[in-house]
Amino acid sequence: MNFSWDGLPCIDFVERIMYPVQNGLATVSFGSDTLLRAVKQRDKGGVMGIPPRSAGGTDAENSITRCERAFSCIMNYIDNKSWFYIFAMRKLPGDGVTLFAFMREYGVIALPPKVRKAREDTWNKISMESLRISWTLQGYFKWINIVLELGRRLGKDSGAQKNVFIEGLPTWFDSVKAIMRNETGVEYPATYGAIPGLATAACSGDAHEMAGETSIHLLGLKHVNEWVTHCARVTKTPPSGMLYLADIAFQANPVESDYDSVHMLAKDITPQHKCNVCGGDSHTASFYLNGEKHICPKLLLFPKSKKSTNESASNLDLASSDKNAKYRDAYKQQREQIKLLSEQVMLLNTQINQANLADDTSGQESGAQSDIQSSEISIDNDDDALSQDSATSEHIGDFANLASNSRRFGKRPMKKR
Repeated sequence: MNFSWDGLPCIDFVERIMYPVQNGLATVSFGSDTLLRAVKQRDKGGVMGIPPRSAGGTDAENSITRCERAFSCIMNYIDNKSWFYIFAMRKLPGDGVTLFAFMREYGVIALPPKVRKAREDTWNKISMESLRISWTLQGYFKWINIVLELGRRLGKDSGAQKNVFIEGLPTWFDSVKAIMRNETGVEYPATYGAIPGLATAACSGDAHEMAGETSIHLLGLKHVNEWVTHCARVTKTPPSGMLYLADIAFQANPVESDYDSVHMLAKDITPQHKCNVCGGDSHTASFYLNGEKHICPKLLLFPKSKKSTNESASNLDLASSDKNAKYRDAYKQQREQIKLLSEQVMLLNTQINQANLADDTSGQESGAQSDIQSSEISIDNDDDALSQDSATSEHIGDFANLASNSRRFGKRPMKKR
C-alpha cells in the first residue's frame, strides 16, 4: 500500500491517516521495542516505560534513538511542500513524540453539517444497485461492510443497519429478504470476548455497545448459501440505473478506501449523462430502478413521436456537421493563403536572378570596350615614337617589329571572359 499524507486536515483523519501511520511505525523496531511504543513513551527507557527514562542507562539512550527514528519515519509519509512538513522540520527536529501528538491534534476536524447531511441522504438511498456493487459473493460481503462502516460513522443502531442492509439487496432476492426480516439468533453478545476469535483480546472483557441487537454480519453469514444459489440465475452486474452518485467536492480524500463510494450526496448530482432520445440530463432512454425497467420520464410526461425523435437526432448531426464545415472552411482559407505566398516568393526569386544576370552582362561588355581603346592608343603612341626617333637608324627595325605586333594585337578579337 502506497500511503502518503498531503499535510492537510481532513474528515475521518484518525481512520484515514493516523491508523496507517501507526501501522508503519509498528513495523520498525530498534533494540527490543518498536517506534510506535516509543512515540507513545511506553518503550523500555521511555518516560512511562519499564524501566523509565529517569533510570538512565542504555535503555534510555535506545529510547531517545527510537524517538529520532520515529520522527524521520513519520516525515517520510508527509508532503515535503506542505506547511506542516516545513514547520515540523524547523521547530520539532528529531522529536518523534511531539510530532506524533501534534499531528493527531492538527489533522482532526469536526464533521461539517453538510457532510453529515450528505451521509444521511446517502444512508436513505444506497443499495447494491445504486452503488453498482456486483451481484457476487464478494459484492455481498462488500455491501455488508459498507452498511456497517457508514452506520458506525452516523451512529446508527443495529435496527437501522438491518433495515438498510435488507432493503438494499436486489429485488430478485425478495423471497429470502422476507425471512431475514424476522431472523433470530444473530444478535451481538454481551461482551467482545464472546465473539469467536476475540476471547484472548485486550478488549475481551469490554461490554459490547449493541449487546442483544441484530448483527448484520451474522445475518449475512446465515443466508450466504441462498445468495450464492440465486446469483447463479442472474447476471453478475446490476443494470444501469437513473441515479448517478457524485462525490462531495469539499470532502478530503487522500487515501483510497473501500468506503469512499458511500460518502456521496445523491441529490446534489452533476448532469454528466444525456438521454439519446429526449436530450435530458442524468438518465438514459431506458433504465432499471429497483430491478424494474422504466422508460425515460420526460417521454412519459411529454410523449414524442418517432418523427420528432428522428428530427432531434438529425439536429444533433446537423450541429456536428456545421462545426466540421467551419473547420474545413478555415483550413481551405489557410491553404489558399499559403499557396499565394509561395507564388509571390517564387516571383521575387525570378526577378532577383534576372537582375543579377543583367549586371554580369553589362560588366563584361564595358571591360571589352576599354581593352580595345587602350590597344589603339598604344599603337598611335608607337607610331609617333617611331617617326621622332628615325634618326637613330640602328633601332628602326626594332620599333617597326614592335609596331606591327601591336597592330596585330589591337585588331585581334577579344575573347569572352
